[in-house]
This record gives sequence, C-alpha cells and structure tokens, in this order.
Amino acid sequence: MFQVGQEIIAIRTHIQNYFKKGDIFLVKGVRDCGCSCNDFLVDIGYRIKDNYQTCGKCHELFFHRDNIGWVGNKYFVPVEEGFAEMVLEELRVGEKELIRR
Repeated sequence: MFQVGQEIIAIRTHIQNYFKKGDIFLVKGVRDCGCSCNDFLVDIGYRIKDNYQTCGKCHELFFHRDNIGWVGNKYFVPVEEGFAEMVLEELRVGEKELIRR
C-alpha cells in the first residue's frame, strides 16, 4: 500500500489516458474502494465532476463526495532513489522489443 507523500511511477498508461506510462506522481491520498474486491485506490491529483466511479478491478460502482479521480493501485509502483530511471529504461527497452516484433 502507498502512503501520502510517497512518489509513485505509472507502469502503464491509464485506459482513459489520464496519465502515461512513466509519469511520476506524489500520492495525495489513499483509500479502499469499498467494493467486494477490497482494492485500494490512490489520489494523484486528478479531479472529476461525478460523485461515483467504477472499480477497475471488479467493476462495481463506488460513491464518494470529494471529486477526486481515484485511480487503482495496479497502475503504479513506488519510486525509490534511482528506481525511476531504472524502470523508465526497462520500459523503453520493452517498447523497443515490442516494436521489433
């Protein structure tokens, strides 16, 4: 689980393109989804107008009143000193291998 104030890096692009693979964020909040899968979500600063979202894992609706665009944790890993550069390089290598195929 992530902590408020922790840096995280996206390991893949969001399905609705809210962020891209390799983007780095500071965690602003953490909460559980409140649905049957017990997934936990992070606040990376994205805001929405609706007061509900769909869980990206089990697809149940969950409601909130904070206008935060909560994002599933599956998109992120923590950033540690030197870690971001290493992950970005691995992502670049992986993309080059996919392009070659």
